[in-house]
Amino acid sequence: MGTSTIYYSRLMWGAVIFLFMFILVSSIGVYLYVNSLESSAPKKRHVKNATNYYVVNPIVPYA
Repeated sequence: MGTSTIYYSRLMWGAVIFLFMFILVSSIGVYLYVNSLESSAPKKRHVKNATNYYVVNPIVPYA
C-alpha cells in the first residue's frame, strides 16, 4: 500500500505541475496574441497597402 500511495502522489504532483504550466503558458500566449492584435490594429488603418505588403513580401527573397 505504501508504494502505491507514493506512486499516485508523484503522479498527482506531476499532473498538477503540468496543468499549472499549461495554463501559465496558454495565458501568456493569449495575452501576447491579444496585445499584438491591439498594437497592430491602429497601424493597419493608416497603412493602405498592408495586404499588398504581405502578399508581395514573400516573393522578394526568391527574385
